[in-house]
Amino acid sequence: MITLVRFVSFGSALSVRDGSGSPRPGDAPAFLFVCRLVTARLKLSWLAVVFASLIVSSSEAQEPDKAASTSYKVADVDGGAISPDGRFLSYTDWSTGDLALQDLETGEKRHLTNKGSWETSSEFAEWEQAISPDGKQVAYAWHIERDQCDLRIISLDGSEPRVIYRNEEIALIAVQDWSPDGQHILATFVKKDGAGQTVLVSVADSSVRVLRTHSVASRMTFSPDGQWIVYDFAPEEESPERDIYLFPTDGSEGFPLVEHPANDIVLGWAHDGKSVLFASDRADRSGAWVIQVVDGQARGVPELVKPDIAPIGAHWLGLTADGSLYYGQSAWVSDVYTATLDPATGTFQPPQKLVSHVGLDTSPDWSPDGRYLAYASDSGSELYSPVLGIRSVRTGEERRLRLGITQVHAFQLHWSPNGRSLLAQGRLSPPTLPGVQAFYRIDAQTGESAPIVIRSLELAANDPGVTQDEMEWPVWSSDGTAIFYRRSDTANDEQSIVVRDLETGRERELYRGNPRLVGENEQSTVPDQPTEMNHGGYFGASNLAVSPNGQQLAFIWSTPTSRVLNVIPTTERGGEIRELFRVHRPERLFQPAWMPDGDHVLFGKGGIEGQEPRLELWLISAEGGGSKYLGLAMEGLLLYGLSIHPDGQRIAFTAGRNLGSQTWVMKELLP
Repeated sequence: MITLVRFVSFGSALSVRDGSGSPRPGDAPAFLFVCRLVTARLKLSWLAVVFASLIVSSSEAQEPDKAASTSYKVADVDGGAISPDGRFLSYTDWSTGDLALQDLETGEKRHLTNKGSWETSSEFAEWEQAISPDGKQVAYAWHIERDQCDLRIISLDGSEPRVIYRNEEIALIAVQDWSPDGQHILATFVKKDGAGQTVLVSVADSSVRVLRTHSVASRMTFSPDGQWIVYDFAPEEESPERDIYLFPTDGSEGFPLVEHPANDIVLGWAHDGKSVLFASDRADRSGAWVIQVVDGQARGVPELVKPDIAPIGAHWLGLTADGSLYYGQSAWVSDVYTATLDPATGTFQPPQKLVSHVGLDTSPDWSPDGRYLAYASDSGSELYSPVLGIRSVRTGEERRLRLGITQVHAFQLHWSPNGRSLLAQGRLSPPTLPGVQAFYRIDAQTGESAPIVIRSLELAANDPGVTQDEMEWPVWSSDGTAIFYRRSDTANDEQSIVVRDLETGRERELYRGNPRLVGENEQSTVPDQPTEMNHGGYFGASNLAVSPNGQQLAFIWSTPTSRVLNVIPTTERGGEIRELFRVHRPERLFQPAWMPDGDHVLFGKGGIEGQEPRLELWLISAEGGGSKYLGLAMEGLLLYGLSIHPDGQRIAFTAGRNLGSQTWVMKELLP
């Protein structure tokens, strides 16, 4: 079985970001896009791991070399591959979905493919790419349609691409590496039934040789002599920790190279092929380590090369011929804040930062009894496996539970009405469910995750608990027997808000609309890339919030020209939608939250496009009218989540700023 999560997410996301912040396609559905970004290969794009010169030891970990390496930014995109000489960077230009190339010496950028705008075509180049050993060609997967892609090669001179492999049974292809002789491409195939394969595809005749059948590895690379492939994956189904494995390219049995309770991620081979570099959190902090390899066998124990590096789930492009390391970096900052309402003025006092650098597009949530605050935090491998923090309001003590699910985007946590669990959307990290998105019930004591609704094209016809439609923004009903969420009908370019009975699987539609349509006398300002999510926000319904009595649902509805805060009845009879507040681009509305009295809604308001981000908190009557600015404003930040304490006097929210994607280099790390 294989976990089909990736990504441009990964990912997700995420303001339609390619793992970090770059715009992504909307006509290629956001859900599929995030899936591909967040995990098909679990190469997650965040801050980079760094390491210094190699130190060889026979036993215990040694002190690292103190010599500093030169590190600097080379591009304002998160690349897909670096050429062996370090001159060219290939990447996906998410404004169109084309494969592009940047000359790092001259700064020149150009498209290698020219498919046209998103309105013309929803096809795109997948994020996993590899440049050939001679630096003349790029191997990449080309997304054609839902669950369909092929493997292609194109010359750096921009000549017509050549399809190397196409099979209708293959849903996803992740390019891993070229063989050192340039004759084969190492790739991971994900079939439509969820089965995964590691394969070698011949460049000459397109023949395929299956090497392994197992879970997707986050990174797989050839040894310099082409005889071995090193990779990492989770040895146990429900463990987020990964070990390092090695297998020969002749197809014979592989074996573990590094086994440890920590999370270990492959970085690559040393230039001489005598050692493997990997990142690990085994010392309660991210560090770069090296293990000697002789004739395919580990020698000695891993040695520490550099401590205190960035999260081990960084997006690694690899080492060039001069020993320099290239990596993608997401400049994404997000923190958890709390603020208290001043009863005398009816406005909020200045917010206090509670937790720094949570690293996720996430929302905190107060427990129903007000005793705890829950939020997702950075686990060291970022989106790969978030950590659930549950903080006691009385003592300030915190429990940290590592979750076995990967974040898609908008990791909005919601306590169940009984306070025993939390609801969130994501995917299981291990290959328990093949390639499915799901809404998960997370046990508040153990962190164990169980799907309560899943999305799978293959299973939907036979299981009432499964849906084929893209789904996001789940929230509990007031009694915990049902959930509300947004469902996307991509065939008709529409979205609906539904309520789903968790016992029977019965669904009832509350609202349906086309987010691409604009109102009368309004002119669409949609860019060439009509993204589901971009720096202007989400198209369609988002940020659902159920009233305390369960009889009303507030949500944001976004079109190309406006953002609207709406309220709709949740009763069986349904009812008319009620508009509470409207803004026009470039302004945005953020996460609504109900006051405990059920008569008022708190929400965020601010601007993003063409100006510095600004966040303001406002209050409005649920009946409409009477909006009030609450005196809380934060420059340069966006609101990602908002929760009101049951006493109505305190709030918690996540705010931050997406600074975009970059590619960096650490020069001459290896001799």
